[in-house]
Amino acid sequence: MKTRKKTLQEHLDDFQTAVIGQREALLKGDWRTGNPLAKKYDAAFRKIIEYGEEGRNALLALTEHPNVSVAEMAAVYSLKYNPEQCLNVLRRLSSEPGLIGFGAQQAIQRWEEGSWQLE
Repeated sequence: MKTRKKTLQEHLDDFQTAVIGQREALLKGDWRTGNPLAKKYDAAFRKIIEYGEEGRNALLALTEHPNVSVAEMAAVYSLKYNPEQCLNVLRRLSSEPGLIGFGAQQAIQRWEEGSWQLE
């Protein structure tokens, strides 16, 4: 039986679901659940960019997602594609308390150092 190929929207949904799940797991200190979810959203990202410009733009649109975890990770993964927009999002999120602010600060720092490598 042939497996149906996922749509771009399904990959975007996978990205969002995994990001939210990982953040919830980390807030509980549950790295055993969180770490595989990080791999899952990274894998979803790889599938999303296979759609080229359409996929990149769809991921970039998630930088305005109402869930700050999704917005942050979409910005982190889209930095190379649109640094200006993503840095603006990350700078805004860097003032958030906890993991969101810390993660945004770290992403900005790595980008500015030239050590940011997700692709």
